[in-house]
Amino acid sequence: MSVRETEEYKSMTIGDMLSLTYNDPVSDEEALAFWQKMVDTGMAWRLEGWFGRTAVSLIESGEIEPAGVE
Repeated sequence: MSVRETEEYKSMTIGDMLSLTYNDPVSDEEALAFWQKMVDTGMAWRLEGWFGRTAVSLIESGEIEPAGVE
């Protein structure tokens, strides 16, 4: 199942994303949903470098998908 198909991803709002940025720990499902949303919305590329590098690492490992890939 794709991360985009999970309830965590479908229900995640921008407010949730901001909250998860600063709160630990989160479940693996929440973390992957967060990173998939960061990529899909483009936020991963607009924030400090750590976000983009982490997103690229997760894409390269196959844990999340590039934006536009379903």
